Amino acid sequence: MKTQNLTSFSEFHLLGFSEDTDLQLILFGLFLSMYLVTVLGNLLIILAVISDSHLHTPMYFFLSNLSFSDICFISTTVPKMIVDNLTQNRVISYEDCLTQMSFYILFVCMDHMLLTVMGYDRFIRNMQAINQTAVSKFFLLELTDDPELLFLIFYLFLSMYLVTMIGNLLIILAVSSDSHLHTPMYFFLSNLSFSDNCLITCTVPKMLANTVAQDWSIFYTGCLSQVCSVLVFGGLESFLLTVMAYDRYVAICHPLRFRTCWQDPDVVAHDKWRLNRDLNEKDFEKSAL
Repeated sequence: MKTQNLTSFSEFHLLGFSEDTDLQLILFGLFLSMYLVTVLGNLLIILAVISDSHLHTPMYFFLSNLSFSDICFISTTVPKMIVDNLTQNRVISYEDCLTQMSFYILFVCMDHMLLTVMGYDRFIRNMQAINQTAVSKFFLLELTDDPELLFLIFYLFLSMYLVTMIGNLLIILAVSSDSHLHTPMYFFLSNLSFSDNCLITCTVPKMLANTVAQDWSIFYTGCLSQVCSVLVFGGLESFLLTVMAYDRYVAICHPLRFRTCWQDPDVVAHDKWRLNRDLNEKDFEKSAL
């Protein structure tokens, strides 16, 4: 008769980044600052679009909705992670996990839909310009005409970029330096952090340079290179997230197989010896009765 896994569970036990208390406090402050900067940045974008009548266009309407969706997106996971890191509680119920995943997928799909619509809007406008005259560069729309608000947005995006870069570098450093984190899950996490740094570097530095120089043009080759890089690193992030999800699935649904695949062979052999010993003792007790 074929054996089946009949184990039932009502909660998941999450893995923390580190057991070091000092490092946990550093990570707590880092993720909290990243979360606050991201939320405040998106709120400022929404406020700028609402308050400036020059920005009442379809492009900025979609941009404000994208900012709102981004706030909802990060709020599905980051606050829970921050609270768990502070309270040392690494348990999440099955219902909470299912709800979190549902909202996560919902807002990711909303982000992709808005980005697709914004890309199509830019495509229509650029094609109209190309049909009128031959062009070698594109002229981008700035976020606002107000110089003071423009420099405020510059410092905001610069701080978000630096915090994100430093945060991802700290994750890579933590995974590399702590031998307890030399597992497949954290290997993929460090690669995800590296990919995230490459992804934001494809667009944000160019935008910051344009804001300082008040030059809102980009050459056709530069635009093509930027789009290709975003697609490559965006696809790499999606692939890594898929692999990480499958890794967690195997660890939860097939824990014995997962341990056999990734643990030290000596530890696995010792566990098998203990299991065989316990089974032999039970068989001996049954035969004695």
